[in-house]
Amino acid sequence: MALSISEWYPTVAGRRVNSAGGILGECVALVQKYANEVLGVSGAPAFPVPAAKDMAGSRPDAFTWVANTPTGVPPYGSIVVFNGRMGGGYGHTGVAIEGSDVNQVRIIQQNDPFGSGVSIKTYPYTNVAGWLVPKTNNAGVPAEGGDMIVNDDNNYARFNKLHMQVRGRPVDRATFEAFVGKPWLTAIETISDDPEANQHEQNANIGAQAIKDNWQQQIYDLQAKVKTQQASMDEMGKQIRDLQAQLNQKPISTDTKWETFKSLIRELIK
Repeated sequence: MALSISEWYPTVAGRRVNSAGGILGECVALVQKYANEVLGVSGAPAFPVPAAKDMAGSRPDAFTWVANTPTGVPPYGSIVVFNGRMGGGYGHTGVAIEGSDVNQVRIIQQNDPFGSGVSIKTYPYTNVAGWLVPKTNNAGVPAEGGDMIVNDDNNYARFNKLHMQVRGRPVDRATFEAFVGKPWLTAIETISDDPEANQHEQNANIGAQAIKDNWQQQIYDLQAKVKTQQASMDEMGKQIRDLQAQLNQKPISTDTKWETFKSLIRELIK
């Protein structure tokens, strides 16, 4: 069963995501993932285009293209396409959610600013080319239409799990209750749009890199090398002390003793 937007967004919020056939972290990769997982649109990628701006009018089998007009507002769940005056000539794209009107469009997007994870942002219509309206009705209803936070244990558990996923720590009941009566997307946006969420994402990325490169094993290997080298140095020190003791037992002059000692040291080092 396909996810609704309110169910899907917590799975991507604050992260840089990829999609089937997409490039990690690109804005198009996010809407590819949305098309596959929420709308049930096939394809890997769902939009076989070189840039976001080229999505305009694409996939007529699954979407109806609507050009931007002064009075147009993208429906909830439609995919908004920006022209090449954004994204360094590549355009931009995202999923329209509640809060859009004739003056602004509110979307779920990633890679704006460059390299950032999934978040909710509001844009003017200046560079909006239009939007792709899904021919399916899988996106669900806007948060104001029935996905409100209720003050019960089930909603608190859901809120706490989301907080753990995005910020890396549990949340107290009082903080949760401040969101009661508000849409879930509002809560998700608030939790993910925060420096703590960014730090948690960075820590997760570092942890993933550590696992990939097996840092723990590298540390063990280096520690073993240090121990081996220390043992060698300890053995050398013992041999030097033994040589010194042998020299001290021989009745020879100090100069001769010193030269003999240096000769023995050179041999030992070899």
